[in-house]
Amino acid sequence: MKNCPNCRNQVDDNATFCPVCGTTLDAIGHIDIPQFHKEPASPLPSAVPVQEIPKVCDHTQNFCKSDIAENKLLCLGVYLLGAVGIIIALLMSHKSEFTRFHVRQSLKFIILETLILLFSAILCWTFIVPILGMVALLVLLVARILCFVDVCRGKAVESPVLQYIKFLS
Repeated sequence: MKNCPNCRNQVDDNATFCPVCGTTLDAIGHIDIPQFHKEPASPLPSAVPVQEIPKVCDHTQNFCKSDIAENKLLCLGVYLLGAVGIIIALLMSHKSEFTRFHVRQSLKFIILETLILLFSAILCWTFIVPILGMVALLVLLVARILCFVDVCRGKAVESPVLQYIKFLS
């Protein structure tokens, strides 16, 4: 028996290739290399904790299909008209759970937008805070548009931007 010079695996004297690593053994002849004790491969390190991706909270199943169909237009107005749309929706359909869900979502958007604007106005002399405030307002605008699209599809999906804000829940 001879040993492969690459992986130290024992191979037959007649072998031309190492069956483990594929190294050519023709020109080597019989070289006696001391057998190294291979340490057993260490098990894979324990899984690195992965940050959980926020799950989309779809509450559509909690609402009656007729409630969704009847109040879809009012919920669209909630996202398009802001505070005026909220007042109209609450006056016209205050008993609808679907409408209340979207009113709460829109109120969260309005409160966050107001806080960002106030914070940016107070610290306008820093230049960086108003720029970050504008970026945050753009993120909220995109989230509001996505909520509008969800209402068009007849869904009650909680916006990932608002998912961890627990007031008005």
